[in-house]
This record gives sequence, C-alpha cells and structure tokens, in this order.
Amino acid sequence: DMGTPESNVYQGIGEGFSVTGPTSKKRVGSERQVLNPIGNLMLQRVKIIARGEKNKVDQAFSGLVKIAPNEDWWKAAKPSLRKELIASGPSKGTMQDVVFMAYKHQDNVIMARFLEKERVRENGVMVDRWKIVERGVEFNRSNPRAYRMARALKNADMDTLGTILGISAKITRFIAKMRKVPEPHPADLTIAF
Repeated sequence: DMGTPESNVYQGIGEGFSVTGPTSKKRVGSERQVLNPIGNLMLQRVKIIARGEKNKVDQAFSGLVKIAPNEDWWKAAKPSLRKELIASGPSKGTMQDVVFMAYKHQDNVIMARFLEKERVRENGVMVDRWKIVERGVEFNRSNPRAYRMARALKNADMDTLGTILGISAKITRFIAKMRKVPEPHPADLTIAF
C-alpha cells in the first residue's frame, strides 16, 4: 500500500525494457489501512501504461531479430518450457507450458508479450481463441558490445526512452522535410543543345 513506511512506491514497474510477469493480478484485498487510495489508483495506472509502452519496445526488438538475424549479436530467445498447473482464470486446473522464469530474468535476455489468435476445434466447431505468447531476444554474452547493449536496455526506463524518442523524432522530421523539397516544374527547365 502506498503511504506505509515499508512500501516501495515504484515496485512493479519492471526492470528496464524487459516485460515479464502478469500485467494484472486478481485483487484479493488487504487488511492494512490505505492512506491514499486515489494516489494508489493513479500509481497502478502509471505502472500498467509503462509496462505497455515497454512491451512495444520489446516487440520491436523481437521483430528486428526476425528481420536481421545475426548470431554474433543476438538471436531469438529460446527459453526452456515446463508444465505448470494454472491456479486461476479461465484455464484454472489445466496444465500449460510456462517459460522457465530464471531464463527470462537473465541480464542478456529481453522478453516481450504478444497477443495471438489461434483456431481450435470445440464441439466440432472452429473457434478463435486469444492467447498471450512470450518471445524475446537473447543478446550474445561473448560479444562485449551486444552484452553492453542488453545491460543498458535492462537498466533503461521510461525517462531514457523519452529522450531517445525525442531525438529520433527530430531526425525523422528533418528527413521528412528533405524528402518534401519541391521538384522543379517542367516549364522552369531549359534544354540547351
């Protein structure tokens, strides 16, 4: 709870740009007195927005690995899976493959969540189901530059992203202006023989 001396106000925002863990949890209540409920709600909102924005960056890196594979720099993360009994939600009581948690938190691995549609047959009818799939990027530990990049991304946060995006936006606008330089009109051209 926000406002208690032992609370960590920033807990749950994540480690750099790596997005792991549930984005929402079932609220079960607390016996502790809440000192600032509106502040708590605002903080929860900020946490969810920050995780969503970080996940966009992670998804972009996962896409980039597919487009530009380079084993010396990075590769698609291939964590080991294990069967786990689901304790809550619509899949409660079923065994599902779950990514081994220790792999996702390595300092050279960045994970992202994707929402994917899968077609399944239920009672003889094909039905679309949505599922969350985790994919990521594993940077090469043997390459000092790649490893340094992974560490920087793990330690970066939204403030750093804002600076990076601000600079890249200025560069993009400059390039767009240069591409919109008016072309000469045919009447202005003179042909000399």
